[in-house]
Amino acid sequence: MQGRHFTPWKRALPHRQLQTLNVGRSDRSVVLAPNFGRAKRAAEENFPKRRESTEPTARARPSSLRIQSTLGLLFRPCAVSAPATAPGLNAHARWAHKTAAQLPLIPKPTPFVPDVPTFLTLIGRDLKQHADKFPTWEALFTLTTDQLRELGVEPPRARRYLLRWRQRFREGKFGIGGDLKHVENGVAYLKIHEKEASPTRTSRKVVNVPANQTVEEVSEGERVKVKGYKVKGVSTIVGPYALPVKKGVSKLAVTEGMWEDKRGHKVDGGERRRAEVRFKRGVAERKALREKMGFY
Repeated sequence: MQGRHFTPWKRALPHRQLQTLNVGRSDRSVVLAPNFGRAKRAAEENFPKRRESTEPTARARPSSLRIQSTLGLLFRPCAVSAPATAPGLNAHARWAHKTAAQLPLIPKPTPFVPDVPTFLTLIGRDLKQHADKFPTWEALFTLTTDQLRELGVEPPRARRYLLRWRQRFREGKFGIGGDLKHVENGVAYLKIHEKEASPTRTSRKVVNVPANQTVEEVSEGERVKVKGYKVKGVSTIVGPYALPVKKGVSKLAVTEGMWEDKRGHKVDGGERRRAEVRFKRGVAERKALREKMGFY
């Protein structure tokens, strides 16, 4: 009899009649082994082979030529040349990476961050104690991790934190006040610039101007819009570390930890030991309560 689902040799011979053999008194039927030679011939008739090419077969290359070609690919000089502006940065970057070559190795100081002590003071975590270990601004941005360890910048997480903020500064990702332009002795003044947006509405924004000049006296190109600060009401400047001086004027001074990434603090032993610490505390409290009630 013919099954509903055909095996491959059944597909090759769809009209093949299966022979059965009754064994004894059992009703079971035994399928005889198919003739695979006949199935193969039928499959070749139904699915002919691809026409072979009449062109002469190309001669195989000697193995020595293959080795030479492989070595040529390996030792071929690279066509990409690293720019001379950032040799140290490109030494550890991928050749195919395009953005790595665009970042300056040593960024220029900004008016708000003119030197090494100011930079270490802003990023916090008590790194200003290592300010005397960096003689120049170039040394701060060129020393490696091993060199920082030899200089005594410990623990390792402090070195990682310094390297991370160093890369941020290199990419132009500053903290509060990093975009200020008019700074004198670490102090910048913020003032309110009013402009009529419509006959019924006046827009107010916080700008950075020199301390001895008003907003109207400064040209529009010299007014620096300050990020992170806004005007509340009519004459109040609201923002982190903004100290009011008078109506509509505030000042921003370099403070320890202004750019610091705050670390979390452990509560009841931290995440891994919190359940254990709280369980032992509960045991001690219940024991003290039973002693107070006179059960011991």
